[in-house]
Amino acid sequence: MVVSVEAHSIFKAGMPKTLFEDHYDYSDSDVAPDSMHFLMIRAQNESAPNQLTVVMNWLEDLKRARP
Repeated sequence: MVVSVEAHSIFKAGMPKTLFEDHYDYSDSDVAPDSMHFLMIRAQNESAPNQLTVVMNWLEDLKRARP
């Protein structure tokens, strides 16, 4: 989202607007030195995972697998 602001004698914020339509990974994003461009990774899979695998005692399995 982006919003215009005025910070003169009083602070005034405008209405928020959508800045990007697609889904991006913002944890690995950066702003160009000119402050006019962004570098981001676009998410490939927009759906959430439907399965979670939990491995119990994985450290013990790792110890047994080592020669």
